[in-house]
Amino acid sequence: MVPVVTRSFWYRAVRDPDDRSRLVLVMRAGERIDRILGNEWIHTQFGRNGEFKPLDGNLPTRVRWHKDAKLDEDSPLTTLGRHSAVLIARALYKRQIRPSLIVSSPALRAVQTANAIAQFLHTTFVVEEGLCEPGHWYTQGGKFPLPRFLTTKEMKSCHFAVNGN
Repeated sequence: MVPVVTRSFWYRAVRDPDDRSRLVLVMRAGERIDRILGNEWIHTQFGRNGEFKPLDGNLPTRVRWHKDAKLDEDSPLTTLGRHSAVLIARALYKRQIRPSLIVSSPALRAVQTANAIAQFLHTTFVVEEGLCEPGHWYTQGGKFPLPRFLTTKEMKSCHFAVNGN
């Protein structure tokens, strides 16, 4: 069997300035902590008083999320996940692509990805509630609750570059 390699050729689409204005980029959130350390990460990375004490080199050393965030339901990015978003922003910048609009899912990992890109490009992003995963992906005891996502006000209190009320 021959392995299949998938590549993105979006950079070819932006050689002409007119093409840049019509470009729509869709991307997933960066690498998330629970996919690397498992769902129990929250019980091993916080001290007795609730302070964040990362024991893994791929975890951020400082955190910017709201005190009411339910991190076991809405996992944040790893250090590599955030760095990947910055690298994408840098690639856009070098190709003179300036998004007129950055739209994010309300999931913390997506907000952190959008924020890293928006900050690098000196712009803001908006959150669209409808970009969330299907509710049945969050199965807990036969119920399908969505995580409690941060509000725009809470995101702003974390210094995210979010636009809106």
